[in-house]
Amino acid sequence: MKKILLADDFDVDMMLIRIAVESFHSQYTVKLAYDGEEAYRLLKTIHFDLLLLDIKMPLLDGFELMERLHADGAGLIPTIIVSGFGIAEHRARALALGADDFIHKAVDYNVFKADLRSALGRHGLL
Repeated sequence: MKKILLADDFDVDMMLIRIAVESFHSQYTVKLAYDGEEAYRLLKTIHFDLLLLDIKMPLLDGFELMERLHADGAGLIPTIIVSGFGIAEHRARALALGADDFIHKAVDYNVFKADLRSALGRHGLL
């Protein structure tokens, strides 16, 4: 069973992302973190196969979380940024920090779900 950490502060997005991920494969267990600090604590204590990470979160944003993980010398687990901000600078910064992919939270759920499926497939997680 693959363990995925989903870090996002917006309940509706978390629910939709979790439903999408679990619909792709029954062998996924999705753990939720509602801010960057909680995600950091979980990443330090539990092995995850994938991190689905929002950028804008309280306490520690996605960029800060990635920077902290690098500073610890732990590196990053495979990370897919899932953001409502489709700004090119955010994408470039996330990839420079070690993210493996960047998905925009599309207004159309079917478009988002297709993008997420593609990203998981590109990284051997389907």
